[in-house]
Amino acid sequence: MAGIVLDDDRGLEVGGELTPLGLKAAAERVRNMGFFGASEFDPENAVMIRTESTQGGLLVRIEVRENPRVKSIVVTGTGPIPTGKIRRLIRTRVGLVFNTRDYYVDKQRIVEYYSKLGYSVLISFGESTKSGVVSFPVVVVLMDPFVIEGVGQRESQRLASQIRRAVGKWFNARKFREVILKLKLEPAPEGPDEDISLSKSPILRLRRLRSTGAAN
Repeated sequence: MAGIVLDDDRGLEVGGELTPLGLKAAAERVRNMGFFGASEFDPENAVMIRTESTQGGLLVRIEVRENPRVKSIVVTGTGPIPTGKIRRLIRTRVGLVFNTRDYYVDKQRIVEYYSKLGYSVLISFGESTKSGVVSFPVVVVLMDPFVIEGVGQRESQRLASQIRRAVGKWFNARKFREVILKLKLEPAPEGPDEDISLSKSPILRLRRLRSTGAAN
């Protein structure tokens, strides 16, 4: 065996010149399959490529640390959407080897589903693959505090009550836009001295529409 060459389409093959760059690229391709290294502190240690000299030429040995099989899937924090609906979006399956690429695609699918409905969500990297438990900790963004400027206290409370009834506990951009337009409100511009420090939650300020413009 003369050696091994890295081909862009076929990977490592018998023949050609073996280079450190080719071995590094081959290891990266194996890692990118998603089946290795999820439980490792450093995922690069999950795929090791070693070379050995033999009478027939150079032997390339690929050693991997495979992810455990999925024993259970836990979905939490789905907010306004029933947990069962979110579980049906997940392609990760119990009994199969955990795959980080599939897990990432599952998370993206969940985020896109909420987004189409008008909600914003965050999903942390929550799988515990050492025990085989794969978790999807969903965090649905809550309705932020807001104030209504330019109206009396009683009117402000009345408008705020209508907005909260229409939008609900979890912030929904679509419902929020619809209700403030119905109530003839709009976001107030931020002042030059607005405190937007990360230590404080931003307070949305609304005001009466300055001009309703042309009818749709």
